[in-house]
Amino acid sequence: VSDKGIIGQIKTALSESGISNPFAQIAILANIKKESNFVPKSENLKGYANTSNDRIREVFTKRASKY
Repeated sequence: VSDKGIIGQIKTALSESGISNPFAQIAILANIKKESNFVPKSENLKGYANTSNDRIREVFTKRASKY
């Protein structure tokens, strides 16, 4: 799939999600370009499932202290 195909798909998805402002779309596309060069990558869906509570508290300090 070419970059134009991917960009078109992203713009369509943005519009369908209610993000139709062209400046917002450009900003989002620029971010995607910088982070992945438009190469699809999977995300780790487990999040912090395998992270110890101590490590979470260390990273997030006060924000995680109540958990």
